[in-house]
Amino acid sequence: MSEQTFEAKLNTLEKIVGQLEEGEVPLGTAMEAFAEGTKLVKSLQNELQTAEQNLTKMVQEDGTEVPFDVEGK
Repeated sequence: MSEQTFEAKLNTLEKIVGQLEEGEVPLGTAMEAFAEGTKLVKSLQNELQTAEQNLTKMVQEDGTEVPFDVEGK
């Protein structure tokens, strides 16, 4: 089984949150969905952290590394 893409994981998480927000899910099912959502959040956070680390390795013309500033500050 192949690893889900970031976007697929995020989509699954959004569906889980939607189901839980509706409040129509039985408690046992809600607990399972919450556990799955928690795992997805951790996985997504790890992927974002890795992406951020890769972006911070941008190199100036003189060869020194500079942090990548997403906010343009």
